[in-house]
Amino acid sequence: MIGRFWHRAPWGMAVIAAALALFDVQFSVAGRMVTLAAMVIALAGVLAAPLADAMLIGIAASLFPGDAALFGVTLALLYRVIRIGGLRFSGSLRSLLLFGFFISATASAVFGLITIGARPLQWFVWMVTLGAPLLLLGAACPRLPDQIAPLLSRFLLFVLWLQVPICIVQLIRHGEPEPGDWFAGTWGNANLVGLWGAATLSVCVVRLLTRTAALDGRRAWMMGCANVVASTFLVWGASAKLYSACIFGAAGLVIVMLMVVGTDLSRLRTVRRSSMAILVILLTGVLAQSWVRDNFEGLVSNWENSEKRILLTRVFFELGQRYNSILGVGPGMLGSRAASAASADILYKETEGPFARLLGPAPEPERWAMYGLWDAEVAQEITNKSAILTMPFSGWASLRAELGWPAVVVLAFYFVSLARQMAIIAARHPGARGIGIAAAVGCVALVPMLFFDNILEQPHFIGPLAILVIASRGVAADLDRRAKASAVVRATELETPADHLHPHALRA
Repeated sequence: MIGRFWHRAPWGMAVIAAALALFDVQFSVAGRMVTLAAMVIALAGVLAAPLADAMLIGIAASLFPGDAALFGVTLALLYRVIRIGGLRFSGSLRSLLLFGFFISATASAVFGLITIGARPLQWFVWMVTLGAPLLLLGAACPRLPDQIAPLLSRFLLFVLWLQVPICIVQLIRHGEPEPGDWFAGTWGNANLVGLWGAATLSVCVVRLLTRTAALDGRRAWMMGCANVVASTFLVWGASAKLYSACIFGAAGLVIVMLMVVGTDLSRLRTVRRSSMAILVILLTGVLAQSWVRDNFEGLVSNWENSEKRILLTRVFFELGQRYNSILGVGPGMLGSRAASAASADILYKETEGPFARLLGPAPEPERWAMYGLWDAEVAQEITNKSAILTMPFSGWASLRAELGWPAVVVLAFYFVSLARQMAIIAARHPGARGIGIAAAVGCVALVPMLFFDNILEQPHFIGPLAILVIASRGVAADLDRRAKASAVVRATELETPADHLHPHALRA
């Protein structure tokens, strides 16, 4: 009975999240109570349910708005993986890069404590928001059955289709077919709608161009086309088209990775299909030349007058004049979510929350870099600008300021290496191909997206990505162990004499 409950829990949680958003009550008192109950179930499920169900429950929890409880779900999943012995480092270059990143963070923390007076409590908040997701991405490799791959794929598509009627209703409520922040899905966040749609569309395109999609029969083609249409609709209506562009660019790099590491792919045919796709994109851009020109000019104008540009200029070119440009100022001291949580006195944000009271006032480096960039006036004007280019938050900026250049270089190479591992899994294990491609696209897309926001510290994005990576790695490891065991058994049977296999034959 309990096992059946955990097996059905993620699907029920997804439906509840969709119902709250469909009737626009997720931010009411009743909606918040339902969300709280769902988060309690999610925490219990991640700790107690079978691991495959626990991972689906973690994704279902990410469908609800709010970050605090989702950070708890991430920590619970990390604890679960550690408890079953699924967190381990190997001697690969990828593990060494991740280890080097945490060494750099430790050195920056000690240096910041000695020279600037860094706060150990903010180290803990930084570890919750950034360190734990990185550990899940880089070192979690529990044993997982190969059945989790199709189950996870079906659940992700189920979540995608749940967003479609919600966004249609939100479109009707808005009254005008003009994309914007109101196109918010279950999260109350249009960026996440676009990310989910762009990621799904990218996986469909990669599998189509590499001919790895299982489209045998009319029904399979109809379902594939329906998924493309649904994801395109979500990308159209969502804001932050720059994120979608990053994901589509990442899909192109993943195709190149699959061509390099794949053995059963026709490289020539893949190049031909990719060239045709590029030509179609270029032709579409020519036909929509005025739209492209207007949007490009708008982006340039927003960038020239944006607070994000000022922040990047201060952090990348002026930080060395005040602080150590190699070791940084310490985790949680400038630009990260841990630093922002302590900066209610200089940032336009909540001032009565528990983090604001415990961590405030703003650290001195954060006060220097952020003062005057995000006040009430700027927040009010953001409706007339591109939020992704205006808000003074950037993942690479915070990493460069807090941990120094070594951590930035190491982490960038790490994401590329991790994406390559996911591409290898997708190429060599057809059963995990869909989730492997999705994980590879997400890891590559992180590199450009971190220029625009602290996307690595947003659990609604990094939580599902970490689960995709863990599932891909766990399924591949299990299949590799099975293959090695089968090879050993076959070799033993070939080397064993027939008389030893049939002792009665010798007596006869």
